[in-house]
Amino acid sequence: FGIMPMNGFLCLAYGMLAVVYIFKTLRNREHVLRLQYAIIGVIIMGFIERLTWFLTYLEMNTSGGRACCPVRGDLTFSLTLAVFKRSSSALLLLAVCLGFGVVKPTLDRSTNIKIIALGLFYTFSSLNLEIEKIEDISLHGRQTDPLYMSSLIVSICDVVILFWIYFAISEVLRELREAQQIVKLGMYQTLARSLTVWVAIWFLFTLMEVLVFNENVNVHWWYWFLLVSFWDLFFLGILLQICYVWAPSELTAQYAFSHQLPTSEDLDEFDAVGSQMNMPDSASDFVIGEEDDEDDDDDELSLDGVEMAVDKGKKKGGSG
Repeated sequence: FGIMPMNGFLCLAYGMLAVVYIFKTLRNREHVLRLQYAIIGVIIMGFIERLTWFLTYLEMNTSGGRACCPVRGDLTFSLTLAVFKRSSSALLLLAVCLGFGVVKPTLDRSTNIKIIALGLFYTFSSLNLEIEKIEDISLHGRQTDPLYMSSLIVSICDVVILFWIYFAISEVLRELREAQQIVKLGMYQTLARSLTVWVAIWFLFTLMEVLVFNENVNVHWWYWFLLVSFWDLFFLGILLQICYVWAPSELTAQYAFSHQLPTSEDLDEFDAVGSQMNMPDSASDFVIGEEDDEDDDDDELSLDGVEMAVDKGKKKGGSG
């Protein structure tokens, strides 16, 4: 109950987000970063995944067929796509926090290998957990087995990604603060504050989920779809935040390839001295031509006078 309407809502949300983001990308296609193309890929993947889930549940409601066992082919495809989208969203967030696309044009090879290895392990472990959940729900009507081992593996991956994101964004903030890159620093500070809120929500939901599965808290079956759909709403919220901060515009390319001049006390002092200089009031104050020649003649006369004075001094010294 509620799962099919929730998938319809998520499909509509991803579709609207895709239209808006692609429109802004095409409008500013000359200034688009590779990071923003990756964001479009994740949005389209989310839309296809939610549409597949919606059609799968619609067909099950119409035909009365069970989800398993064995697990239906369309359900397996939906699960695989959902897990892949979730892993891609997490790794995209990690790459953003490492500075990809804004602070660093590319990531080094060792970092890319680590991200790919973590992503593959996270994808397969999450897919295994989701299949076990589907089998349990199909047999008992709701999830009765906490699946401790599979959940533990996925939770360890979540914690590793979470701490990597924390240390990565802390390092990027430190580098930007030392380099006094004010604009880029503001972007990452906004992202850091948002991630703090999302991590708090993630912690509270995990605690709530443990209490529900241990039957310490009773939840009416009408609201079980919220527990099932939480992670989809969670990743959609993070994706919306990334799309907002890294929205395509005429300045996005400048964020990646430009370096802001730092502000310091020396530069402030230089600006203060420069503001006190006597500047000409109009273009007529600039003299080009004869007056410049007269100034040069005056300089030559003054130099000749100095040389004559030196010669006289030498003569007097010789006569003495």
